[in-house]
Amino acid sequence: MRVRFFFIFLIFGACIFLYSMHKNDRSYQWQPWCSAPKEFEVYTPYFYVRYGDDKAVGIGRDIFFGGIDQCDPQESGVVKNEIPTGFHIIYAAIQERKFYEADVNFSQEELNILRSKFENGYQCYEGRDYFSSFCICILPGGRLRFILVGERQKRKETLDFEYTAEETHKIDDEILYGMKSSPAYGSKQWNSVDEFFDFMTFDGDCFEDLDTIKSKYGKSHVLRLAA
Repeated sequence: MRVRFFFIFLIFGACIFLYSMHKNDRSYQWQPWCSAPKEFEVYTPYFYVRYGDDKAVGIGRDIFFGGIDQCDPQESGVVKNEIPTGFHIIYAAIQERKFYEADVNFSQEELNILRSKFENGYQCYEGRDYFSSFCICILPGGRLRFILVGERQKRKETLDFEYTAEETHKIDDEILYGMKSSPAYGSKQWNSVDEFFDFMTFDGDCFEDLDTIKSKYGKSHVLRLAA
């Protein structure tokens, strides 16, 4: 009888151990991020990725132009053991001189893909790795692609689905008071949205040719800027 109880206890303990290993196997965490192609500058005054029942996580930076696979989510929040369920983003495509908005809840099929990717991770030469960054890549024309980045930054995987943001004028009035990263944020800095884009692209009244700069500030000032 004691032998039987011993074996039952042993099997029970083994089941607990295997379940614990399986559970830990599916433990993961990720951070949201944004990227854009080089020379295609994006400003994101509003950027949130949804997860769970009614939660969202954002990012600290607001200017992106480093490349479509550039990912360094050090200024964003961390989500543990829950997948992205959607996102809400408003951004300025500087070179296009347009604001875009996308407010998306992922479909069940897309959620299944995300759950499989985050929970199962992938095998690399160092063993099992997990995706630790969920990146929304902003492309010209409002196209939005999604990139998962491996924990050790050795794998970057583009998901098979994408969305298209729509042009918006929702924050036309707000943008006149500056960018959230500016020390002067909250005080009026531009008189129109066109003036904002002129400032960001060195166009219009914000543009001065080299001769004008030399005349206004002197040749030595130009040399210092060039250095």
